[in-house]
Amino acid sequence: MKLIIIKVVFVLSMYTLFSQAPCYPCPDAFPQPITYTLNQINCGLCTYTVYFEEGCPVTFIIKEIKASSSNPPCCLGTAINDPIVSGYILDEAANQIAQQNGGTATIYTPSRCWQWEGYLGPDPLHNAVLVPCSNAASCCVYEYSGAVLENRTIFGIENCRANSCMPLCE
Repeated sequence: MKLIIIKVVFVLSMYTLFSQAPCYPCPDAFPQPITYTLNQINCGLCTYTVYFEEGCPVTFIIKEIKASSSNPPCCLGTAINDPIVSGYILDEAANQIAQQNGGTATIYTPSRCWQWEGYLGPDPLHNAVLVPCSNAASCCVYEYSGAVLENRTIFGIENCRANSCMPLCE
């Protein structure tokens, strides 16, 4: 009997977890890649590929961003397990999607909570990586109009504010 109760509680808790308002309101679609290069300060050229889907007209979701294996070690944005990264790497990924699609788009980026692991600093060269720090998730929404970022909102961040955890896209 205890085993049945435990299973029911587990199933209900999983249902609650996955029935919360989703980050992305559109159905899944076929992923598309865009590769882009950024000139990172004190480092040089760093190349990334963003994989995204368009599930509704001019509404996209960034699924992942991968750094090129040929990047120099000083390139920022290396992450483990879930490679959606912060700062201008993520901003530029959203910008590339908007530019490719005529400049008007709504772009969602669901992300786990993160923390830096390793040395993070300018000197000597940092070796820090972003690692997931909980099962919680946040969501960033970019809204472009005429190729200009009009608005960036974030929700679900309250779950990422423990210890050294942080949401991305702030």
